[in-house]
Amino acid sequence: MAGRVKPALLIMEDWKYCVEILPKVSRTFALNISVLKGNIHKSILVAYLFCRAIDTVEDAAKLEGPDKIALLINFASLLKNTTDREYSLNQWIKNITIVDGSSSDLDLLRNTQRVFNVFESLKNSHKQHIISSVCKMAQGMAYFQKKKQLQTDQLNRKCGRVRGILLFCCRSCRRNVMQSLHRGDIRFIKRK
Repeated sequence: MAGRVKPALLIMEDWKYCVEILPKVSRTFALNISVLKGNIHKSILVAYLFCRAIDTVEDAAKLEGPDKIALLINFASLLKNTTDREYSLNQWIKNITIVDGSSSDLDLLRNTQRVFNVFESLKNSHKQHIISSVCKMAQGMAYFQKKKQLQTDQLNRKCGRVRGILLFCCRSCRRNVMQSLHRGDIRFIKRK
């Protein structure tokens, strides 16, 4: 993709897709973005669709944390590294088949290539701002997924320690009760 110029007709088709998918994946942002004009309109729309794509990954209810982290980090890498972008993007699109979400959000993920095609047609200064902002967002999402995973792991370890302590206490108490019963220290009183 980098270094190859896409025919204008294909970029127009991809732009049309971006405009049409926007109101399907957004309500409030679609209204605001639609009033913009020219290059700023195109740039903000592309930036929003990139953000929507990674937000879909982060919001996926059935997707495990490590998978979310990998997809988010890989998306940031796609934006930063232009040398193998076409291959890496195709791989990313294959990998997102595990993501769950609304039909429109999943359609956007499957058509990320089209958004990248429009992205490649933007002014360089606009692309740099998008890369910076979206990468920070993707990396921030991955960071919080890692933190969430660590908190879950810590909670599981803590629960395991508590469970171990409780089992030890129960065994100790049971042993003490059994010894006391055997010695006759504890007598059961029959209720009438």
